[in-house]
Amino acid sequence: MDKKIYVSTGAFLTRDLRMILKECAENKISNIELGVAVYYDALILSDLSYLVDSGQFNFLVHNYFPPPEVPFVLNLASVDSSMSERSRIFCKDAIRLCAKLKSPYYSVHTGYCFNALVEHLGNDLSGIKPVRMEEAEAIFIESMKIIADYAKLYNIIVLIENNVLAPFNLIEGENKLLLGVTADDLIHIVHKIGRENVGILLDVGHLYISSKSLKFSIEKFLDACKPFIKCIHFSENDGSKDTNNIIKKDSWFWKPLKKIITDKLVFVLEAYNLPIKVIQQQISLISSVF
Repeated sequence: MDKKIYVSTGAFLTRDLRMILKECAENKISNIELGVAVYYDALILSDLSYLVDSGQFNFLVHNYFPPPEVPFVLNLASVDSSMSERSRIFCKDAIRLCAKLKSPYYSVHTGYCFNALVEHLGNDLSGIKPVRMEEAEAIFIESMKIIADYAKLYNIIVLIENNVLAPFNLIEGENKLLLGVTADDLIHIVHKIGRENVGILLDVGHLYISSKSLKFSIEKFLDACKPFIKCIHFSENDGSKDTNNIIKKDSWFWKPLKKIITDKLVFVLEAYNLPIKVIQQQISLISSVF
């Protein structure tokens, strides 16, 4: 398997991480991004370290992993100080896990400019009362400074993922709910954080939807963000909602991405709920293009 291509835990049909790893071992898939849609399992972490040390797997750690026993929304921009602090502690725990698993990156979502609850995620947010974006951004930047400084102790790079702004979440035609949607948003935040170990995780599915909602140029976005992009999430959608569909030979992003691809980039398949044979085909497609 190409060492630069990983598969998100969300790509599998089961939410049981032990079953995912068993299926991967049986099908020679050794690169896994730990993050999306797995069940709480208090005993799995020691097993993951063994799998890395024995050379069986390589892992990346993404956002909400390991999932806590009591779910909450990871929001590093929360104006509720207890929630922003809980999010910071969660990320520090994830960074220590990265060190144990020899993962070079910890990636995290950019923040939400509202009091985010679990039931909000992926749904219509337009009726929610937002907080001032400047206030949420300042909290997010302070959170990221703390996390990046902590990550530096473990030689970990922290990546912030571009947010997805669906058209139904526009308020009076504008983005008032989400940080890190446009290139200007992301670059401003990275510069304000001011840490060398902070970069960008580019989600092409998010980018496509946001570009439709705000009518900005994908090519200009990629050109501006190129120096900061370390990792790319791959999935498809129709531009209206983040559905994490399979990628195809004629997917829109191959041509524009070729202008920013370098040997150091890492790729992650983030299409969801796929049979193992389809996952293998998706890996082969990414490998064949790049």
